[in-house]
Amino acid sequence: MAKNKCGKTRPVKDPYEIWKSFDQSWEWRVLKKYQNPENEAKNDFARWFCAVKSPYTYDGYDMGDVYVHEIKGQAYRFDEAPFDTKENFVEEESDVFREYQNDMYAMEQASTNHPFADY
Repeated sequence: MAKNKCGKTRPVKDPYEIWKSFDQSWEWRVLKKYQNPENEAKNDFARWFCAVKSPYTYDGYDMGDVYVHEIKGQAYRFDEAPFDTKENFVEEESDVFREYQNDMYAMEQASTNHPFADY
């Protein structure tokens, strides 16, 4: 069994991961994970301790546990995006870029097909 490498709580300025909503209005900074990735994948109620910034936090962070499926269902991992600065831009012809585009499209379609998407 793999060890949980994200088991110690980190400060908000140095998270393990950063996730952002597709419209960039929400941000989750993962400060601690309670399970290793193998066990997390098996657990529908897996959670992360996060600092969350949203339009409702007035440019600050609220901290607490968040279900992993809630984050992954409406966000992408920002710190692993294939292009986040001009220097790190990935060629449009690359497989990484196409895979990223396909993932983004699939997640966008899933969020627009949600029964409460219009609310």
